[in-house]
Amino acid sequence: MKTIITKNIDKFEIIVAIASADGLIDAVATEKIVKDKIQETETFNDIQKIKKQINLYAVQAGKAKTNAKNAKTPQEKRKFSDEMTIRFSQMSDEMEKLKPLGIVLQSEFKNMMTEHAIYFTTKENETIIDEVEANNIETLMIEATQNGKLVTKDKKLIVDNRGKIYFLKKDDTWSKYEILKLGETKKSGSIEDKDLTEEQKEEITIQFEKDRIANLTVAERAAEREIKYNILLSQAGQMKNELEIIGDPDALIKSQDWLAEKVLELDLIYG
Repeated sequence: MKTIITKNIDKFEIIVAIASADGLIDAVATEKIVKDKIQETETFNDIQKIKKQINLYAVQAGKAKTNAKNAKTPQEKRKFSDEMTIRFSQMSDEMEKLKPLGIVLQSEFKNMMTEHAIYFTTKENETIIDEVEANNIETLMIEATQNGKLVTKDKKLIVDNRGKIYFLKKDDTWSKYEILKLGETKKSGSIEDKDLTEEQKEEITIQFEKDRIANLTVAERAAEREIKYNILLSQAGQMKNELEIIGDPDALIKSQDWLAEKVLELDLIYG
């Protein structure tokens, strides 16, 4: 027998594991039942018949031994001694028959301990199931995982998009959202972040940056522009130095033109 262990996730009872139920068996209570049940088996009855026959041969061997001891003639003594030897041989033959039956009985007893098992009370999130159902659920869980789903206690499949980031473009504006709950599906037209094209990624980056800047206060916007302007100024100075090193007579003009172009882009962004 097996157990399924479940966990409540967003109001769904999800199967999170399959475990052995062996540790839950009340061996003492189960054995009491099995000891009675085993006596109804053919193997047990065959063993009892053999034991009865062995006892009969033992009684006959005992009588022959006594008769041999009390025999009045050598012929009588030999007759009873021979009978005793035969009975002991028959006992030995019957005992050999018991060996394989004993192994079979042990196997049947073990199987019946499982079949008629009495279980301790399970935990609230644990349910006992048979091997066939456990195998079916395990197969279902493997298939579900491969398709981004989970399996409920009543064996329904629930889509699991938790943690996935999606982008949706509507009226030329991108929006971003994350799925947080089990069973939720993406909005129509949404694209998962990993499936965005390079062009879409760039478009989203530009829009989100504009949106971020638009939400800054006037003071925050001015301070951020100043930081970026100083970075551009430093880059322009580095450009001028590099051009002068290679002997470009227009090093200053080229670096100034580049800076002016970048400052214009900066003003378009920060206003």
